[in-house]
Amino acid sequence: MNFCMWIYIGLTFAFIWLAPNTARCELKTLDDAQMSDIYAEGFAEFYFGSVGTGLTEAVARFNINTYQFTEIASLKLGYHNEYDYKDPNPGYGWDEDWEDITIGGDYTDPTQDFHTKGLYFKAVFENIDDPAG
Repeated sequence: MNFCMWIYIGLTFAFIWLAPNTARCELKTLDDAQMSDIYAEGFAEFYFGSVGTGLTEAVARFNINTYQFTEIASLKLGYHNEYDYKDPNPGYGWDEDWEDITIGGDYTDPTQDFHTKGLYFKAVFENIDDPAG
């Protein structure tokens, strides 16, 4: 082997040995000051105002399009001690207790994914100044 071939082999091994050390990345948590510097234009719209009859509405609309296939083993909502007329011995329990939920058609076929175009959160308050209302 000639000298140039040895140089080529040496540089190849050096690259293979050094490249993984220079190409690492990780997710890092941003603090409040860093988050306050981030903004997106045209991404979201917020509305806050009266909807009549003494109610106040807060709405956040997001310009997000998603495609997803999701499987949820267990979804539970509303755990509290509430009287149930069908149960003579009321106690703590779930209002909703769902199992084996599938959102989307088939994980092997992306054309059957659940598609959302736009997303919004809405809250209506009787008295916005009352934390319980």
